[in-house]
Amino acid sequence: MEQVMLKTGWEIQEVYATDMRDIVSFYEQLKIKDKDALLPESFGLPFLVALKEGKIAGFASLVPDMNGEVHYKCYSDDIIAYFSGSEWQRELAAAFARQRQLFSDADHLNSGISKLLRWIGQS
Repeated sequence: MEQVMLKTGWEIQEVYATDMRDIVSFYEQLKIKDKDALLPESFGLPFLVALKEGKIAGFASLVPDMNGEVHYKCYSDDIIAYFSGSEWQRELAAAFARQRQLFSDADHLNSGISKLLRWIGQS
């Protein structure tokens, strides 16, 4: 998926490894946590990010639920108000469908999340 420029001036794009430092920083600001602490598994596996003027304004992560299903969680739900119509929801649904195909179940996703958190912790 390429970057999508919206009528509102916002951009939506898939997450790349180069985005992770900024996403972690954004998440830490939302959670007001100790920057030296490890990220929790509830951070999930980020897959979609909303940008305003090149800065992260929100993101969506794949997360497992208690029933072993793969779902997503949006961080900074306020971003929805800035998109016209259902642009964010439409892009989110399409990106989630693509990402969901990569993980067969919650165990598979948890493995991916653990690897991501180890990688972030080492960088």
